[in-house]
Amino acid sequence: MNCFCARVLCILVLLAGLVPAAAEPAWVGERPHAVMIKLTPIAETGGVHGRFDVPRSAELKDTLHAVWLAGTEPDQAPGLFLNGRRVDYSPAPVEGGVLAQLPPGGLKPRDNLLVVSGAEPDRAVIFPLRGGFEEVHFEQAFRKDAWEKAAPPAHPNQALYDVQHYILELDLDMHSRFVDGRLTMEAMALEEGVSQFVLDLDFNNGQMGVDAVDAGPGTEPLSYTVNTANGWIIINLPEPLEEGEAGTVRVAYSGIPDTRGRWGSPYRVETHGPANTPVVFTFSQPYGARKWWPCKDTPADKATMELHIRAPKPYHPMSNGELVEIVDEGATRVFHWRENYPIATYLVAVTCSEYVSDSVVYTSLDGETEMDVSHYVYPQNEDELQGLSGTLDILEFFADLFGEYPFLSEKYVNVTHNAGAGMEHQTVSSMPPRNLFPDGKHRRNVHEVAHHWFGNLVTCETFEHIWLNEGWATYMEALYYEYDIGTEAYHEYVANWIDLGITDTIPIVNPDADAFIIALVYRKGALVLHMLRRVMGEEAFFEAARQYLQAHAYGTAVTGDLIYHYEQVHGEPLDWFFDQWVYGTGKPTYEWTWDTPGPGTLSVTITQTQSGPPFVMPIDIRLVTLGGGVQEHTVFNDENPQTFELVVGDFEPFDVQLDPDNWIYKGVGAAAPGEPRLDLVRHAGSDELEVRWRGTGSVEYSGFQLIRSRNLEEWELVADAGALGAGAREATVPAPASGEAWYYQLRGVGATGLPSALSNSFGVRTPAGEQRVLVVDGYERWWRQNRGLYNHFAAWHGEGVNQYGMAFDTVSSHGVRQGYVTLEDYDAVVWVLGEESTQDETFSSVEQNLVRGFLRQGGQLFVSGAEIAWDLDWRGSSEDREFYADFLKASYVADDSGGEHEVFGLQGSIFEGEEFWFDDGSAGIYFVRYPDVINPEAGGVAALEYETAGVAAVQFEGLFPGGTVPGRLVNLGFPLETMHPAEDRNRLLGIALGFFEMEPEELLPGDMLLVH
Repeated sequence: MNCFCARVLCILVLLAGLVPAAAEPAWVGERPHAVMIKLTPIAETGGVHGRFDVPRSAELKDTLHAVWLAGTEPDQAPGLFLNGRRVDYSPAPVEGGVLAQLPPGGLKPRDNLLVVSGAEPDRAVIFPLRGGFEEVHFEQAFRKDAWEKAAPPAHPNQALYDVQHYILELDLDMHSRFVDGRLTMEAMALEEGVSQFVLDLDFNNGQMGVDAVDAGPGTEPLSYTVNTANGWIIINLPEPLEEGEAGTVRVAYSGIPDTRGRWGSPYRVETHGPANTPVVFTFSQPYGARKWWPCKDTPADKATMELHIRAPKPYHPMSNGELVEIVDEGATRVFHWRENYPIATYLVAVTCSEYVSDSVVYTSLDGETEMDVSHYVYPQNEDELQGLSGTLDILEFFADLFGEYPFLSEKYVNVTHNAGAGMEHQTVSSMPPRNLFPDGKHRRNVHEVAHHWFGNLVTCETFEHIWLNEGWATYMEALYYEYDIGTEAYHEYVANWIDLGITDTIPIVNPDADAFIIALVYRKGALVLHMLRRVMGEEAFFEAARQYLQAHAYGTAVTGDLIYHYEQVHGEPLDWFFDQWVYGTGKPTYEWTWDTPGPGTLSVTITQTQSGPPFVMPIDIRLVTLGGGVQEHTVFNDENPQTFELVVGDFEPFDVQLDPDNWIYKGVGAAAPGEPRLDLVRHAGSDELEVRWRGTGSVEYSGFQLIRSRNLEEWELVADAGALGAGAREATVPAPASGEAWYYQLRGVGATGLPSALSNSFGVRTPAGEQRVLVVDGYERWWRQNRGLYNHFAAWHGEGVNQYGMAFDTVSSHGVRQGYVTLEDYDAVVWVLGEESTQDETFSSVEQNLVRGFLRQGGQLFVSGAEIAWDLDWRGSSEDREFYADFLKASYVADDSGGEHEVFGLQGSIFEGEEFWFDDGSAGIYFVRYPDVINPEAGGVAALEYETAGVAAVQFEGLFPGGTVPGRLVNLGFPLETMHPAEDRNRLLGIALGFFEMEPEELLPGDMLLVH
């Protein structure tokens, strides 16, 4: 089975009558963008409801959400309806109430309506889920109960026999949790004189019982006793068995299963969809099979299995293995499923409802055998069927990497159930609603497919070794995204596990591992494999995995088995690795320093500051020059402290990075200072530039380093920390030669010598008598949108201006507000806003006043950015709306172009006959989520339109309100920097500058363009 980038102020909608936020569970109060709702009674029909608004900054299109209902108990079975659509996730019991996932795409940025039936909580909190693990392992991530955290006691006689085959017959009641079944078990004696078979069955305080026991059809009843305290049926065999001899018992049983289980009730009868369609489904991991059928309930004993499931028409029971036949009995049908491969009891499943389905064909690695891959989904979610292509791609990738899909003669099916978590039932994974939409590549689907190799083909022998299942499946999520998206996506995915926190105070293999501690067996388990890949090398790592799977195929394994195969392939002992990472606790914390003791040599000293002995690991060291050169070194760190002398030749590093790709789960003892943020690069007259910046973070600076480049690739040092000391926030440096353009970045240096990340990039071109342009970087939310620490966007716009032979300065919107520049000093202003959407930040009141004054005096303004209309005209104050209409000459229509990212020039506009693209996620700039659809106002003229016919840009020429000199405006509803290729972006900017009568020169040749 399986962040938002936080605004400093957590946005909570606190309505009258709510308790203080401190009273909420910690995982609610800590969430940015959480929306707290007061629910009021619905007098006519019962239940409660509440309206609420979700901040746009929550980025609804990319993140799943959950709702917490305060004070609600699971047995109240609350029904949830979000914006008129039923939420088909089963609420899970958590601290202080119940918690349910919300369907992807269910929330809107504005008015939302939550309706709760069957329960009357006084409030609810809707909040985003953080990272993959909370989506994939939803219920486990939040459940606070202690159920099923240790294995129930096993009867000693169970070790005396090996189950060979189960036959389970079930009669389903689609409207009741009553179970009526018959279990036949064939088992082989492992020693001489076995006289009893003992099966596990939870009697649920007398609500579940045994009706009859015999040895099969036509046999006499067998004597048996029940131990209700331990949940055992102790069956006396007719005759003692010899070693290797098989015996058979059959148990008829019935009753109501216990609702308690590690992942909620192991046997559930619920409803879904607008018609309250019944659904029966099971969820047995780790010890829940005994809740609904008698068995030897341990993963150590796998057996083949048949299930005969009787269900009323038109319901369709799904189960493991191949469908042998369907027997029509009139009002009912019996579906005969047969699992020919050994299966653990927790992987046995029944899921029954009305479904729509579709399938594709998987072709085996030999190119000959074909197998059906199917999705069975709720009819209201029929669009999930289109995700089949993703499921097929995942299967093919893992087969290529680890060997053939293990159950090729049967099937692979995803079937919908109501639980908030997925479950890798063998050949028939159970999935929450809408987790297969739109393309089947949701991390949960990747995880459950992965388990068919690690978990189903090879199963952990006891749940103390559950990391062999869950660590591998979690790691395989990252492997798939490495294949599907790229290496950078892989490393970001792995880093997210660390960012979300790891439990490292207890070993991965421990008696409580069956508590399924997410941060331990899932995330740290995956990190162990990530590190082992670096230690072993690519080829050896995957070869050892394949040998492990082949050696233990259709059986079980413990951690020692995995170690054995990795040591065999590696050719050397790996106890040093597994002892510290799997059987040990903690992690290393590194500090490092470097200097150049002599020509061609770099000395690096690594110190581990954690308590206890040093962690032994190979460590990558990357040296980077200002010119973009890179040298890679690897050292083997097994002492503390330890100094390494690296031969570097004539290489002169600007930066020394320890484990730059995060191959080691580690801490950093000396924290780096926060990245500085440039606020101004301006030609100050004569031969000087004025540079201003801000610091970020809590770590003190010892100084700053300013670098510059002609092309954003090859850099040179302008001023170092000796010239720009700890208190420096502005500097005067030599200007480029007249008519030249340079681009600048800054980084801070901490007291330990550890540098910060680089700042954003600003540019300048010194005047040579030409007209001047001011580039304003207004994209202040970049740092809070998970899009990296810095960007080159302002430099790109400066590049566009430069390529038309015009001088320019660059300033941040903060610098504009602080008065670092005067807009009227420039012939035109290019104001870039990216994807701003936070009220009073797109154009603050101070900025609006400055822009008004500029345009009234004949100023010329180019504005680009998404969500500007939404912020100012939809959500803004009356002053915001007046500013947007009268000075940006537009009104808000929508914040979605219908998925279109192509725009066309309109007849009579400055862009007539032109066609441009902006990023839909394929260009590697950033996906524009909410491009503004606008209408021209107050004399504005439509200039660009989306293919869906909504206006994408307006232009204006004339007097602005209160003005004395005609001015000009171009207002784009999408960010200019996301246009691609760069030549088109610069061409559009050149058209705007021409409209401003700035007479841009012809664009420089293509080989003069910057590379980005």
